[in-house]
Formats: sequence, C-alpha cells, structure tokens
Amino acid sequence: MTDKYRLYVDYSEWRSGGDRLDTSDRWSERSDEHVEVHFKGIYRNINTDGAPYFYDSHEVAREVFEAEEVILLVVRYDTGDTFGRTYGAWHAEGICLPNAAERLAHSIENGSYEGYKPWEGYFEGYRGVELHTFKVEDDWA
Repeated sequence: MTDKYRLYVDYSEWRSGGDRLDTSDRWSERSDEHVEVHFKGIYRNINTDGAPYFYDSHEVAREVFEAEEVILLVVRYDTGDTFGRTYGAWHAEGICLPNAAERLAHSIENGSYEGYKPWEGYFEGYRGVELHTFKVEDDWA
C-alpha cells in the first residue's frame, strides 16, 4: 500500500458578468463573464473546520510534498456555450518541482500533453500557462 501525499492551494476567485440579457427569457444570451483568481499559498495540512473559503487539493509525490518550494501550474482558457462566453477560466493542472513544471508547461504549450484538457473543446480557447512559485507552509493559518 502506498502513502498518498496531499498539498492544498489557498485561492480567491471573483467573477463578473454572465447576466441574462433578457431576464424574462430563461434561454436568453448572457453578457460576457470574466474570471479573476489570486493564488495565496500552498499548505501541507489544512483543518477543514477553519479552512479558507476556496481551496483546492492535489495529490503529489513524496518529494513534492517534502519540498520547501514548489510550482503551481495553472492553465488559463476561455469557455462558454451557445448563450455566452466566460473569459479567464482556469484549471490547476498540478503542483510540481521546478524542472517538472517547466517540462509540463512545455508539453501543454506545444500540444503534446496527453492528460485532461478542459481548455480544448468546441467553445474553449487556450490562453496560456501560468507558473506560480510558492514556499510550502506546514499549516494553513
């Protein structure tokens, strides 16, 4: 049996727009929605009773869990449907050591990445990769 290691990402997200243009029509087109996100920190432990409002959990290898500094790799993209668009959607692809993050970012950018890709689809449009460097904290405070 292998041990599982988890790191937790603390973040804030804001959305604006996305309102129906004709409030009397449930199938109305929507105004453009815009997403902003701010990544605050990465933690080894999190007390879910006192957890931040937004947090994301990632299973990582032991060497990533024990590292002092890690990279959060985030893919930004646009999405939508027949009725409207969302600009600035994001997907945290993973938490990595620096060299692995660079390789992963390169594979996403050149199209060779073979994992889950929410940025590919009929209404989606890839915007880019963001690499956020964090010192890993033991406990969320």
